[in-house]
Amino acid sequence: MREKRLILTLLLFLTFLVNTSEAAEQKHVYLLEDIHGNPETQKNHLTTLLSLSKNNGLTLVATEGSSGYISTAPIEYSFQTTSERLATIQTLFEKSQINAAHMLKSISRTHFTVVGVENKSVYLKHLELKEKIKKQLPNVLDKLTTLSWQPTESFLSFCKLEATPEIARKYLKTTSFLEDSSLIKEHLEDVRKFYNIAFERDFILSENIIDRIELEGVSQAALVVGGFHTEGIKQVLQERQIAVTVISPDKLSRQTL
Repeated sequence: MREKRLILTLLLFLTFLVNTSEAAEQKHVYLLEDIHGNPETQKNHLTTLLSLSKNNGLTLVATEGSSGYISTAPIEYSFQTTSERLATIQTLFEKSQINAAHMLKSISRTHFTVVGVENKSVYLKHLELKEKIKKQLPNVLDKLTTLSWQPTESFLSFCKLEATPEIARKYLKTTSFLEDSSLIKEHLEDVRKFYNIAFERDFILSENIIDRIELEGVSQAALVVGGFHTEGIKQVLQERQIAVTVISPDKLSRQTL
């Protein structure tokens, strides 16, 4: 009986050790939903990143819109005095010409690794398509006013690239409509391609942040990304057994691509 108790105690202890080890090794990603070009959001993100660094030991920050290591050396070493450098960085930050991740690396005494986690070719293709759609948009909106039916707000948000992921998926499932207008048909084909790439980037950004965490040998990272991508990235990360904390400054950020 005594031996059985001893064996049971050892098994329970080993189970405790395994569970503790798994909890300790679990990776964690903080998703900071971004509103592009919004200075107030960038200030909030900077405060959040500094807090995560101080309280959680965060040292890895990733961002969409670029790939590979991000250096702030051109800014840091272009000025003779610290005051000039800091004043210039502050001005660029307030004008949204640099984001919270760049600002963090420039002003913090803690060593931060800041990386872009895009696939460059996919991202550039997405940007190209976005520019084309934006140029078409005024003519498309004019054409929509001539239709015999009134377009819904959700449909217009889809055409303007302002749709939420849910609305985008809804219209991506619609294979054909408004076929009588070649202009609108071409526009919708481009819009569908745009949203399909957006969803593809969810997976790319997720996989690249996971790879980067492994490469840097850390257990946590912050990812600054447009709110449109939040749910898709969150799903991929959770499927890979990675803990996710979403930090959202504003509900509108969910429409930011």
